[in-house]
Amino acid sequence: MSLKNKNWLKMNSVCNNYYEIFNKSELKKYLLLAKKKKLKLFILGEGSNVLLSEDLNQYLILKFSNKNYQINDNQIYVDSGFIFDEFIELTLQHNLIGLEHFSLIPGNIGGITFMNIHYKDKFISNYIKFIHVFKISNLSFLKLNVNEINYSYTDNFFKKTNDFIITGVTFELKKGIHNYNPLSIRKSIIENRKLRYPNSNTCGCFFYNIDKFEGKEKSMGYQIEKLNIDNLFNFNNVKLFKNHKNMFVTNDNCKSSEILELAIFISKLLVKKINYHPKAECRLIGFDDNEISDLV
Repeated sequence: MSLKNKNWLKMNSVCNNYYEIFNKSELKKYLLLAKKKKLKLFILGEGSNVLLSEDLNQYLILKFSNKNYQINDNQIYVDSGFIFDEFIELTLQHNLIGLEHFSLIPGNIGGITFMNIHYKDKFISNYIKFIHVFKISNLSFLKLNVNEINYSYTDNFFKKTNDFIITGVTFELKKGIHNYNPLSIRKSIIENRKLRYPNSNTCGCFFYNIDKFEGKEKSMGYQIEKLNIDNLFNFNNVKLFKNHKNMFVTNDNCKSSEILELAIFISKLLVKKINYHPKAECRLIGFDDNEISDLV
């Protein structure tokens, strides 16, 4: 089947083994199927931070669609398939605050936890207590403390191993307090995001920011803007977003090769101009190592 409508960059990726999961108990069945067919496994979230190759028939792709939750005082468990922004609304309805800072960031619970999404100086891992996982190697369900994941801006335990699937997350939030209006903050952030960022056909920021720099110099968007390359490349189907140069925007005819070519072009320029090799924040799935060696 085509995954064109299941990824934000609108890649017309084809996968003959795509399944939605509504109950985590189904995991064992699909993992055994992947093993039997000798397929790689990939968990697809909402497709907002990923570049997919057009040919994914070497993969078995699972997408969580489970949306259960349970509240216990200021802790709230939620399944990995829950849409993140809808979950933010849910927390505010129950007078639990903190996640409003991440308003309108796309993704589901599993995806934003895997990536450790951030907004300015706030990371989603700062609000997590436990991460519920399925361990592939012994087909068991576990609950991990967030401290076990060793989250950083660019890395974490889940990115270093393919042995765990996130099935749910327990957040620990604060109760609403007097003179603090999370709905106002949420509204302001949403308005800002709608003005500054594209709302479709993008993966968000393609590259990570630059930790070794300070102030605006660490912004990859700022560094790419300084390159003044808008008229130096000739791609018909992918452009740099006018308000944020670290975001690529495609049309529906774009190929993954065009996005990789643009990203590698930028990467080589940054190495030449500021002696920095950028690392892709966007996940690159289904490509040969030599295709993406300049981006990892």
